[in-house]
Amino acid sequence: MSTARRLPSLRSGLTACFIYFWPLYTGQVIPIGAWRGRMWLDTWGVAGKTH
Repeated sequence: MSTARRLPSLRSGLTACFIYFWPLYTGQVIPIGAWRGRMWLDTWGVAGKTH
């Protein structure tokens, strides 16, 4: 697949990720379930947790 054909799908994927994380970027209050859904790794957002 050529680069010109991949660019639109890459751009739309990046846009979707940006929109998904918008509440976190802007510091909005969201329900705990929505926040947990955005924490892809179990150590993200947990203060003091170490391996």
